[in-house]
Amino acid sequence: MTRKENLLIEIYNLRNQISEIKGNTLVNIDEFSQTRKFRDEAASWKEIELKLRIEQLKDNLAKAKVEAAQQAAADAFYATEEGQAFKRECEEKRILLGSEYDCAESATLELIESHLQATLGKQWRANRLSTSYVELAVVDAENKPIFGQSVSIYYERKCWLGGARFQINVGTCGSHDLLPEERGYTMADFYIGIGKLHANTELLETIKDALFYYAERIADIQKEVRELDELIKNPTRA
Repeated sequence: MTRKENLLIEIYNLRNQISEIKGNTLVNIDEFSQTRKFRDEAASWKEIELKLRIEQLKDNLAKAKVEAAQQAAADAFYATEEGQAFKRECEEKRILLGSEYDCAESATLELIESHLQATLGKQWRANRLSTSYVELAVVDAENKPIFGQSVSIYYERKCWLGGARFQINVGTCGSHDLLPEERGYTMADFYIGIGKLHANTELLETIKDALFYYAERIADIQKEVRELDELIKNPTRA
């Protein structure tokens, strides 16, 4: 065999060890190494690439062994009454964190909407919310957002450009009738509302503070969830 073919066999040996730990199907290396496909694969690689791949697989194998040991220890722990009680406690905490996530979102939307309506009118809604933007929209008589009458506020306490980001993007539905037969709530009213929003520094500061607080609270909740998931995965860690 060539040096590259020997290196490739080592790669498949390492892959088989990882697959065995994970319960996956193994490759019959003795049979595969006699095939044209094996020789072609070895020829297609540079020797340095094969050596680098071997080092990567050695790291992956070491990681797989650690994870397997952790899983075995966790399974043994959860088979005990103490382990079952611990798991129930963690799952209850996770449910509570999910509720806190939902409450933070609804409370923030309600706060923004109440201040928005007090200034711009009852037809305005805080529609969608994430940790980077909130959508404000005008709704119709059926409480559905009117196409084209919405704005998105993008925010970030520390953006990559430096400092805080608090910017607005005004949506549009293109052209519209300047003298509609049915008055209703027109685009003129929408843009008057946008003007009032821009002009009301107190309202904007309230929205900004609410959004930044929401994003920080969600980040805290997500951190707690990640730590809890890791604890459930590896309950016997030191």
